[in-house]
Amino acid sequence: MKEKNMDGKDVLEKTMEKKKIPKEVSQEILKKILKNLILAIVVMIYFIVANVCYTRFESEQMERIIQIFSGIFLLSGLIILEIAYKRESGTLTIIAIELFVLSMHALFINHITIVYGFDFRIYILTSSYLFAIYYVLKSIIIYTKARMKYLKSLSDIPEILKDEPIIKEAKKRNKKEKVVDSNINNNKEKVEEKKVKEKNVKETKPKSIRVKNRKVTKKTDSTSKKNDKQNKSTTKQKTQNKNADSKKENILEEKESKTSRKQTTKTTAKKKTQKKSVKKEEVNDNKNIKTEAKKEEKNKKTNKTEEKTEKQQKPKSKRGRKKKEEVIKND
Repeated sequence: MKEKNMDGKDVLEKTMEKKKIPKEVSQEILKKILKNLILAIVVMIYFIVANVCYTRFESEQMERIIQIFSGIFLLSGLIILEIAYKRESGTLTIIAIELFVLSMHALFINHITIVYGFDFRIYILTSSYLFAIYYVLKSIIIYTKARMKYLKSLSDIPEILKDEPIIKEAKKRNKKEKVVDSNINNNKEKVEEKKVKEKNVKETKPKSIRVKNRKVTKKTDSTSKKNDKQNKSTTKQKTQNKNADSKKENILEEKESKTSRKQTTKTTAKKKTQKKSVKKEEVNDNKNIKTEAKKEEKNKKTNKTEEKTEKQQKPKSKRGRKKKEEVIKND
């Protein structure tokens, strides 16, 4: 009984030792938790500074300070997000999202306090408590996940579960392969048996029958060759006829295309000549009109010059009665 109790104690001690996390793993877990706690301390410092600034500075200065804080959080979040994208790390992406949330919180502080009528100090205190609870829960989740990962690495159950279906598939495949091999062997045996039977039948036949069979085979071969030659000649004639018909059709199509092209070119040339003649007639009409107008202007100018010369040549008529001689001439 004592030996059994000692064995049970030894087993319990071994299991407890296995469950205990080694120092290297525990140090890694503590590093992750410390990073999380440092972020929580930074957030708490931000809320304390905001509360102190509210008591010391005026509303306009307070708004500027909050805007500066929101800009700092936003820029730091963008930088961390780019680093996380390059390294492909999930922890850094989570930190970047947290900083984006803080920047949005800082931007909407004044709006929420004015619209909903909250006190600034109470609002900052409640938000600081919420962030502290979040970081505490996050550190607990980090610890539990790391512990579970370590315990899963010790157990061989997942490896066994992964290996079992592979073994079953291999067994099924081996069965199928055996069935296929047996079918192939049976087919080979049947083919060999048929060959042996044919050989025996040939040996048992007399010589006369063999000679007759050879003659028949020769005749059949000659007839088949003749038929093949005839078929080949007929196929060649058909192909030649088809090629000739296709060439004729191509020539006719080319002729039709050439005639259609010539007709189109003729029609286009006629249209162009008609257009040119119409343009020439218009130009000639315009020239005739211009020449007629110039002639009319010249005639008018000549008439004016003639009228001026006539006026200048006429003598001036004297006042008073005419002489008797002139009167008699006029009568």
